[in-house]
Amino acid sequence: MKDSLQGRCKLFIENKDAIQSALRWENAFLYPLAASIYTSKNQMVDIEKLHFCCELIKKKTGLFSGFRGIAKLAIASSLALSDNPEEKLEDMIQIYERLKQEFFSSSYLPAVCVLLSDCRKETEDMIKKTKLIYDLMKKEHPFLTSAEDSPFAALIAISDLSPEDALQEMESCYQILRPYFFFCNSVQSLSHILALSNLSAKEKCDRTLQFFEQLKSRGCRYGTGYELATLGILALFDSPEQLFLDDICSVETYLSKQRGFGFFGVGSKQRLMYAGILAMSDEIETLSSGMAIRTAAMNSVISIVVAEQIALCTATAASITAAKASQNPS
Repeated sequence: MKDSLQGRCKLFIENKDAIQSALRWENAFLYPLAASIYTSKNQMVDIEKLHFCCELIKKKTGLFSGFRGIAKLAIASSLALSDNPEEKLEDMIQIYERLKQEFFSSSYLPAVCVLLSDCRKETEDMIKKTKLIYDLMKKEHPFLTSAEDSPFAALIAISDLSPEDALQEMESCYQILRPYFFFCNSVQSLSHILALSNLSAKEKCDRTLQFFEQLKSRGCRYGTGYELATLGILALFDSPEQLFLDDICSVETYLSKQRGFGFFGVGSKQRLMYAGILAMSDEIETLSSGMAIRTAAMNSVISIVVAEQIALCTATAASITAAKASQNPS
């Protein structure tokens, strides 16, 4: 493993351990998520500021607010990395109140708030576009589309795609990929991510399937559940393919030996997802342009970075839901 990537892996583990030690009562799935947010910025967590942001959320939001749900630690981490957490949270709360006029309240809406707060476009226009895209998704797949798709609708809204073009791309990708994966919801999430690519539906789906199989041939079986959205990001990332695959597998091996990432930790599928995110984050920093990606693959650098964080938020929410369901079988 190259030195820069090894350093990033160590930082990721240090961040996870520090956050877990300071916030012992959070769900175990949330610690690597929060750690990945800091590590993607190549920063060590400031525990005091993170605590401040957690308390700020409690102070500024109601008891049943979505900000206090699954996404709380991820939101606090994002706030702690900002120059002015109070101002950023206030902006997100205003967006949240507006979103509740368009969507049912859910644990996914705060992720939409993070996304829309960070984008430098007219907020009201983006909210309306997000709702329009979500409604088109719902019309096409009424039984598959639910609150967990709202962050993906927002992600597409801030891109340059028109709602109609986005729907066509999503549906084309969904139909191509559906025979290859068992979970329809996960295929739908993956198709949302792939819609951001300017490649033809066939080409970007082929690249995703090839990437999946190449990881599998190296003994790294990528998850076919909530992790699939992140697979699309990795498959379209502009990097020498074989080296990138080798990096992901090397990081996966490294993480498997760390506390909290083994059999009794987050599990092999989520571990591989984080391995991909770490490898991609490191590669982004080392590219000559600083943040260069294949222009034919993604509309903008912002799209891929946001897609990463949104995919992680929705993945974590899904994993916690699954974990609770397994602990409380009906």
